[in-house]
Amino acid sequence: MANLYAGGVDKFSYEGRITFTENHLDDIFDSADRPLEGRHWWLGAEDPFQCLATCINLAEALRSSSPETTISYMPVHQDGSCNGLQHYAALGRDKLGATAVNLVAGEKPADVYSGIAARVLDITRRDAKKDPATDPNASRARLLINQVYRKLVKQMVMTSVYGVTYIGAHDQIKKRLKDRCAIEDDDELFAASCYAAKINHLDCIG
Repeated sequence: MANLYAGGVDKFSYEGRITFTENHLDDIFDSADRPLEGRHWWLGAEDPFQCLATCINLAEALRSSSPETTISYMPVHQDGSCNGLQHYAALGRDKLGATAVNLVAGEKPADVYSGIAARVLDITRRDAKKDPATDPNASRARLLINQVYRKLVKQMVMTSVYGVTYIGAHDQIKKRLKDRCAIEDDDELFAASCYAAKINHLDCIG
């Protein structure tokens, strides 16, 4: 239920997701009993119809004489966390990497993309403080400093495992920045993309 409702709830710890569901039992029963006439709580879910199906299934189970033995035929979605990095972590017995991609149990799901984005932002802030007269990265970092976010690095992190080149990484980042209309000048966009691809590739993913 919590995973299908999403909106950040799917990033809670398992206990937090259970608490979320228990706190919304009235909404779940209302959704199951009166999907069109009721409070329409299920419509606020990221996957509304799958959420509604889960409301109906959960309501049936909780109202049965033995909820614990009720058989549910709802699919349980499973998705890897950056599968390529999961393979690298497993092959290398890399505990730090395994933790970043959820091969090692944690209190709540890890997000390797947010972790890489945070590292990129740290390096960008550090470089932005330097003197542009002596370090060309300073001006590039200043262009990028307000544009570092999870989606900027996600595609590059995913494809790094499959051999994306520096040029390919540059093109991915340039497209993300262009989609946001973040940097309008073409030369500045090119420079910021080169800088972001370099620090992603060389300094953060490794």
